[in-house]
Amino acid sequence: MAKVRSGEPHTVDVEHDRRREKVSDLGWTTEEERRGFSGSANHPGVSGVLARHARPDSPKLPKNSMTLAEARAWTFRVVDTWLRTLATEHRLELTRPVRGDRQA
Repeated sequence: MAKVRSGEPHTVDVEHDRRREKVSDLGWTTEEERRGFSGSANHPGVSGVLARHARPDSPKLPKNSMTLAEARAWTFRVVDTWLRTLATEHRLELTRPVRGDRQA
């Protein structure tokens, strides 16, 4: 898990925290969705200049590509599942609803 310092930007590597298991192997998403997310994030035809590993000669668009809105929703869903899993593993109670949680 990433170390977070107050006031500094940070990232958290979900798969690293889960001992390098793919989120699809954990049952948090399907392999098809995971590949669609990864392919979309890396392809300039989908993500434009925001593509992570874009090359001008990239092959055809990935199967099941995601829009930016779909990728954000997928990311929130996976991170929400990860946080709830950590809370359960460490017997912590979530005191605030996670973003997008519709439960009262």
